[in-house]
Amino acid sequence: MGTANVLTAMKQLKIPKLVAASTPSIFFDGSYISGKAPKDLKIQRKGHFLAMYAETKAEAERMVREACCDTLMTVNVAPHQVYGPRDSLFLPSLLNNGHRLRIMGNGNNLISMSHVDNYAHGLILAHAALYKGSPALGRFYLCTDGKPVKLWDLMDRAVVRQGCTSVHKKFRVPYIVAMGVAYVLSAVSAVTGWRFALTPFNVRMLTIDRWFDISDAERDLKYKPIKTFEVGWEETMQWFDKNAAYWKANAAAVFDVSGTKKRV
Repeated sequence: MGTANVLTAMKQLKIPKLVAASTPSIFFDGSYISGKAPKDLKIQRKGHFLAMYAETKAEAERMVREACCDTLMTVNVAPHQVYGPRDSLFLPSLLNNGHRLRIMGNGNNLISMSHVDNYAHGLILAHAALYKGSPALGRFYLCTDGKPVKLWDLMDRAVVRQGCTSVHKKFRVPYIVAMGVAYVLSAVSAVTGWRFALTPFNVRMLTIDRWFDISDAERDLKYKPIKTFEVGWEETMQWFDKNAAYWKANAAAVFDVSGTKKRV
């Protein structure tokens, strides 16, 4: 409804351009995504999404696409796995669980990452690409760091930096075992109300390839990452090294919607 309200207000006030923040999770069905472009992916059907977040974002995505016209030009732009200084979700959770982190699956799955500066750059370029006759009108684009990286290698680098044992030196958890435990915890969660970090969705996301072809953004938006992953990751890690109190406070503040039962 938030997106619907924004679109209504823009039409009433005759604001001509909308760049909407989307997500590739609207395409996820649990399958490997290895180098596919947005045009090769389909938005999941209602009731087939892997998470409620993705379902609500997909509805907003459709609204933005359908609203695109000569008087209200729209485009959807998404990152994948955003990171950077002041990240309050991905890295605080990762660093907080570094001591108990174990590789699930074969540990070789690739992922696209998006430094926050690269994503912001993509949003700005998308706004500039909204003009009559533009190929970007009503489209969906992904703005990432470009070349994919091994998910477990980057997580290992982060936790080792905090003094934790390398995940490569610990025993690996087979995918089927991790998924079985996740389903058991989901059952416990349904009975007790406790929320667990290990869910079937998270196990799947941690074990599959999730990397994308961004050539359409390069072509239509003239997008090119302004920071490589190596530069962006080191910059981010240096910031987190100096601001341990920040990420620890964010990691400790993850509660369920009632605000009373902590996620574990």
